[in-house]
Amino acid sequence: MAAINQFIADINGFVETKSKHFSITVRVMTLWKMPESTKNKAIKSLEMVLIDANGGKVQATIPVRFMKEFEHLFKEGVVCRISGFDHALNINGGYRCSKHEYKIVFLPDTLVDSVEYVNIPLHVFDFTPFAEISNFIASFDYCFDIIGHIQAYSKPVVENGTKRISVELEDQRADRLKITLWNEHADRVLTLMDANPEYPIVLIVQYVKCKKYYSKASVTTNIYNGRIYLNDDKIPEIYDYKTRMDDNENKAASIHRIPILSSISGYTTYEDFVKEAAMISINGINDLEQPGHAVTFGKITGLAKEFDWSYTGCNLCNKKVIEIKKDDGGITLAELDNAQKGKIKNTTGDAVSASLKKWMCGKHGPVSSVAPKFKLQVYVADRSGSRIFTLWDRMVYNFITKSAAELREKEPSVDYPVILEEVKRKRCLFRLDVSNFNIKNRTSEVSVAKITVDSDVIKKYLEVVAEDQEIDPEISAGYGLNLTPTQDSTSKTAVSCTGDTEVPTAGDDTADSPPTKKIPPTQAGEESVKSYPNKRVRKL
Repeated sequence: MAAINQFIADINGFVETKSKHFSITVRVMTLWKMPESTKNKAIKSLEMVLIDANGGKVQATIPVRFMKEFEHLFKEGVVCRISGFDHALNINGGYRCSKHEYKIVFLPDTLVDSVEYVNIPLHVFDFTPFAEISNFIASFDYCFDIIGHIQAYSKPVVENGTKRISVELEDQRADRLKITLWNEHADRVLTLMDANPEYPIVLIVQYVKCKKYYSKASVTTNIYNGRIYLNDDKIPEIYDYKTRMDDNENKAASIHRIPILSSISGYTTYEDFVKEAAMISINGINDLEQPGHAVTFGKITGLAKEFDWSYTGCNLCNKKVIEIKKDDGGITLAELDNAQKGKIKNTTGDAVSASLKKWMCGKHGPVSSVAPKFKLQVYVADRSGSRIFTLWDRMVYNFITKSAAELREKEPSVDYPVILEEVKRKRCLFRLDVSNFNIKNRTSEVSVAKITVDSDVIKKYLEVVAEDQEIDPEISAGYGLNLTPTQDSTSKTAVSCTGDTEVPTAGDDTADSPPTKKIPPTQAGEESVKSYPNKRVRKL
């Protein structure tokens, strides 16, 4: 009796697949060798994801003891008929690459026949919306696929012989997701970016692994069989994605050069956050005698609305740009030369050549790709005092999930968008860039290099500074600290602030140093604070 061709969907707990009369005709979509573990590199099995003419997918396993008999029969893209196989529950830890409840297991007498069958697609993707990942709606029990266009990417990091980059994607629902790419996948993205492509770059990542990390979704490629597809119009899903973008009436407003960000990772460690930094109260900034990094814990108590909340920045580096005009108000050729050296000034003079681009960046010279960027001054306070801190583009975006460009476009006539009020009353740990200007002028405005609300990082910080700073009992309880508050508030700097703590962690951002403005020492934003003496500085 000839084998009856079945489909992948017919494999279930009630059928006898070991029979030679049960067969499936499939294409090998992906194939990889699976080691025993990340530390034990001995090969455990040959793994495949198979697809049929109905678009069904199933994972298949060839145990290492049978690999010599079957390995030469398979490569990615081939079509074959398989019969006489076993099937088992599809439990592969974090490397389950099919939603099918079962997986195929090869036996010594499994039959494999090569066939000519063109009606099976080369790829079948199972895309998961970014919002379902970020909100933990998607199941993290198996690997899935994502598609989006690249919004930003980080510089490569090489550690222990591996290279990684972070890439921020946006899907067509305007949701964003950060993913870590490794080794050859990172190299492919970097090679494409080195060619200075224009936006958009559409990326498919196949077999994404996710796990919950500090109440956030950590997303990375599967190190064993992950695949990426970059701007390949031969793949229908990428072509359709681009077509939908072309049909979007707002496309023109969103076209930009893809920026390199110093860090777009949403996660940080305590050691990285406080590395080579003074650990101080807010008032302790006045005691610093040298420029450098400082870390402090406080609450955002208000917005410094006497400052503008945005600036026009270069999409390559985020630095401030000035407009090149043909009439009075432009910049002279001499100033153009200075601009190339980073000495930009916006003064009246002879117009530059009409062939130049519209904007001048102090780092990249004439550029055409610019956008509004956040530069938000906020009041931050603890019981020692208050200071104006400057939050940069990525930091503010992670608070409100709206870009400065979106706010300018949506409310062009509004001086101060109401949504910015959402940054208030947040407890945060700040890593500051204290400049020579701050030291010499004792200015109340300091640039923020990093910001986090990671509870583990904050708890560790508070434990370390508890020796020198009095921790408010409310804060101690909120972060699970077992500290006995001292009654002598003059012997320690008091740390106290209240408010919400739920706010995303932001990475580093760069931009030109903002102009500074002194404020009276008694001005503390929208919430009053008490001043206490502080002379203690801890540095790791």
